[in-house]
Amino acid sequence: MIGFESIGGMMEKFKGFLMLIRLHNVIIACIACFTGYVVSARAIILSQHLYLSLLTVAMVSAGGYVINDYFDIDIDKVNKPYRPLPSGLFTPKFAYNLSMIFFIVGILSSIPLGPICLILAILNSLLMYYYSKRIKSLGFPGNMVIAFSSFSSILFGGLAYCLLYTSDAADELDGVDLGGRR
Repeated sequence: MIGFESIGGMMEKFKGFLMLIRLHNVIIACIACFTGYVVSARAIILSQHLYLSLLTVAMVSAGGYVINDYFDIDIDKVNKPYRPLPSGLFTPKFAYNLSMIFFIVGILSSIPLGPICLILAILNSLLMYYYSKRIKSLGFPGNMVIAFSSFSSILFGGLAYCLLYTSDAADELDGVDLGGRR
């Protein structure tokens, strides 16, 4: 039987996990992806490509936030000791491995979306890793990486739609009115 103390510890870990992945920012990235998809489609068309694009953006974003906390642990020990890593809630090894899992799942989920989306997922994963490791300390180049990352969530959603509905894959979608667009 699980005691109240165990439940409290699990809740603390769960809250720490949400803080580590910065859920609010991941949700915003997914909204940006959804917006790019809807603007490209000029309608809300629910499809596997939409869901995969949202999963990809969520995973790569979460991986970027976790790896950032991993590389910032010494700074956060001073400035943000309440964060999950400096407070000891999670180990740095756990955070590193979690970020790699997020990046890998994000990259793998982009494969069915086509080579352009795959390249964008890989590029964003690498940029987030190297941004956190070194680029952010360079000033302007770091700002450019973050701007590109923010923009690429919208771009990714748009590409997920455009690459699906301008290909033969659209023929498989019986009953979907594309309004003459291909």
